[in-house]
Amino acid sequence: MTALLCLEIVSKQPASVCPHLTGGCLTAPCRIMPGDMDILFILFFAGFLRQMTTDPPTVTLAPTVVAERELSLDGTTLEPVMKCTFPEPAAPSVLRYNIQWSINNANLANASFTLIDYGNLGKNAALRPDHWTRTYRLNMNVFCTVSAQYTNSAPGSTFTSPTFFAGLQINQTWVNVDEGQTVAIEVKSTLPTACSASLSASERESNCKGTLHIRTEEYWPWCWNGVKYLSAAFPDNGCRLQFSYNYWYEPVQLNITGYMDGMRNWWYKYTRVKLEPGLDSNHLAWKSMQFDDTVSVYVYDKDTSGGGICSSYNDPHMQTFDGRYWENQRVGEFVMYRHKTKPLSVHALFSACVPGYATCNCGVAIKSGESLYVVRTCTTLSASRTNLLSYPFELMDGCDPDAIAVQKTGSRYRVTLPNGLEVTFAISSWQNWISYVQIVAPTADFDQTEGLCGSFNGDSSDDFIPKGQQSPVADEKTFALTWRVRKGSSDSLFINKPTLSNYSPPSVTSTAPSTYYCTCSSYLSVARNPNYPHCKLESPTEPCSDTQSQVVNVCNQSRRRRSTFGSDDVIDSPSFSYDADYEQELLVADWRNGWNETAATDFCTNAFSGDPAVAVCVEKLQGDTDFLKATLDTLKKKCVTTASRDESFQQTNNTSSGYSMVVNLKKWTFYKTCSCNDGYIGEDCSQSLQTPPDQISVPSYGLCDQRYRPCQTQNIIGVFHKQPVALAEHFKATENGKEYTNFSVMANVTYRQMNLITVTIPTVPSSSRKRRSTDGSIDGWDISFSYDNSTFSNATSIVVYNGATESCDYTTYTCTKLAVAPETEESSSTAAIAGAVVGVVAVAVIVGMVVYIKVIKKKRPQSAKVSNQDREMLTRGAEDGGSPRPPSVNNWVSTRK
Repeated sequence: MTALLCLEIVSKQPASVCPHLTGGCLTAPCRIMPGDMDILFILFFAGFLRQMTTDPPTVTLAPTVVAERELSLDGTTLEPVMKCTFPEPAAPSVLRYNIQWSINNANLANASFTLIDYGNLGKNAALRPDHWTRTYRLNMNVFCTVSAQYTNSAPGSTFTSPTFFAGLQINQTWVNVDEGQTVAIEVKSTLPTACSASLSASERESNCKGTLHIRTEEYWPWCWNGVKYLSAAFPDNGCRLQFSYNYWYEPVQLNITGYMDGMRNWWYKYTRVKLEPGLDSNHLAWKSMQFDDTVSVYVYDKDTSGGGICSSYNDPHMQTFDGRYWENQRVGEFVMYRHKTKPLSVHALFSACVPGYATCNCGVAIKSGESLYVVRTCTTLSASRTNLLSYPFELMDGCDPDAIAVQKTGSRYRVTLPNGLEVTFAISSWQNWISYVQIVAPTADFDQTEGLCGSFNGDSSDDFIPKGQQSPVADEKTFALTWRVRKGSSDSLFINKPTLSNYSPPSVTSTAPSTYYCTCSSYLSVARNPNYPHCKLESPTEPCSDTQSQVVNVCNQSRRRRSTFGSDDVIDSPSFSYDADYEQELLVADWRNGWNETAATDFCTNAFSGDPAVAVCVEKLQGDTDFLKATLDTLKKKCVTTASRDESFQQTNNTSSGYSMVVNLKKWTFYKTCSCNDGYIGEDCSQSLQTPPDQISVPSYGLCDQRYRPCQTQNIIGVFHKQPVALAEHFKATENGKEYTNFSVMANVTYRQMNLITVTIPTVPSSSRKRRSTDGSIDGWDISFSYDNSTFSNATSIVVYNGATESCDYTTYTCTKLAVAPETEESSSTAAIAGAVVGVVAVAVIVGMVVYIKVIKKKRPQSAKVSNQDREMLTRGAEDGGSPRPPSVNNWVSTRK
């Protein structure tokens, strides 16, 4: 530009000044003579001053900041840029423009551009991420200042754009929502996401979305009524919002659902929702986004109750969700609760506890999706006899950790399902019957239930709706029998192969949507707590349990069908059968043992009055007082349940105790925990500390086959009033029986619940390991238990062996080696005669094994041997090639496919 200006100045001078430079100098080669330089310098300087004094342009500009996606200067990335745009003004000469970018009212020194042609403003004067990501974060205020000038003038007036908010915009910062209802907030991005320029169009849309994480700034480490005490939930979105790559400018909806806590709240609940950029964001501009604003959420409760309460208490007196009392003196498996649209159900077993007259609860099975939790105390369903286990059989079969939450305290159980349904029951101290089964339906289950508990709709007159019908019947027998599961039916939850497919029971009356939810509570940021989302919840409720490890979960054994190595967390399954008379109708009980209606009424009135249960109590005393405790426990449990689901009862009273009504109820009724005197333990403090645990059993008769288990721990089943200590004495299991090595050690014990502990199998002493290699012995342990570390129980034996090469007898704990053909090595030199050799070896091995077995049988008496031939095996299906499954450590689950 300076050279052209020089020539322009010279060409306008008179010929007398510099005749050889003027005239055709602009079109023909110029000849500079000696002495011309001084003249040229003077002329150029004077002309330059004259040109620069030209008035600046007087145009008016209206700049606006616009966000777009452009190719980065190095050509590798499609990145978000901001452009200062305005209509090009009409001018008598070419204008140049100066752009200055500012963020949060501060000028960017590295984003100042001068004398840019209008056509190059978008590329050469854009605000790119490199200009600001080292200092600023998205959700910032951006503006540009622009001025115009001629090439030979000073800049004109400056014009500033309106402020542009670069980041995410939320259209409201507080909402009111009712429990179970959903409100939508609009979130809009004003800046596109970045992406690699090497990806295809479809790959960009899949891989380069803008991701935001959703967090509620709350977390309560305690549970109430089996669910977490939270305020907000979200439709199942993984606690994330995503913006399309191509349509990044379109707003997305942040849907917030009022969390359902199963309580009648006395005031609103409050939380704050915070958004954070995704950790997997592919560009620093998006990843460094900062949110100062949060959304305040106020959740209101319209519940008029804490839900419906259904119960069955011995000898099973029934009460529906709507409060209708009735009798079900029948034997069998019954559907107590089933959701009309969701795969949720509760079944109960009833068997004769007073043969011929009364039945009692002896089993509970709870199904949630493809997960199942079973507790059973009987082995046979009968109308004429009783057959109970010494301790309850308990099993969880489910790979979804959120499907069923179990908490056991002593002999009491609480099970919570994803929809907020709570099932509680307790094992009676009288002959191990289940005293009661109580089911609390959440308010979201309104008009969505069926089964013996009836339809939860506030109308008790329509509770007796038979299975598969829509209208109620008056006869309770007709109603009950339709909900009895036929013996051997695939609908049973107590058989060896229960159907757990994720189905929804058909219902022509239900219109409930199939929606899942997430809870997104975390005080910590996403970077510090990336696994905080809790999703696939059946309702806006999150069940919780502080003691998930209380239950043996056989998910691995039943689902990993091709696995050849399982878990040590196994138990045995006791038998379960029906007597032929299980469908027999029971007789109406007569007054016995000196009782009559007057005496029974007086007795019950002294215990409690003014309640419908007085009539039930009178009926119970027709024979004896054995069931009175179950009735009282049920009444106390219902009282506590009702109070604990009404938040007004949690307010501290004005008396000197300083406790709320709920706390006082729990202290003095159902949840009361005794503080025992020295020397006594147990729920009722009746067990002496000097009396060791008894009625102990161990899975698989104490034989642990290392082909199928690590054999590092061993479950022990029994009745444990507190955590015992375990003394392990080492022995070698030989052909002649146990040979003790005079080595003993205290084994580690994990107390899981009243009927289950897990013992770590001790490490074999190094000297014994050396001897084993030479004498072929098999290691075993005699383990005895004690509460006071002084008086120990009878020993329970554990033997660790390999069923492929060893055979053990669980009645005498004698073990022998099996004959196994030695492995041979093939080589190219013997390949030619391999066929003949194989035939000879096969015959020899067969003869040898026959002789060996005959010799062993002569040397040892017949007994309960367990080996890879004699032990019960279950075969796989044809799709698994017929290879053997692991031995049936738990028959109830090992047949599951």
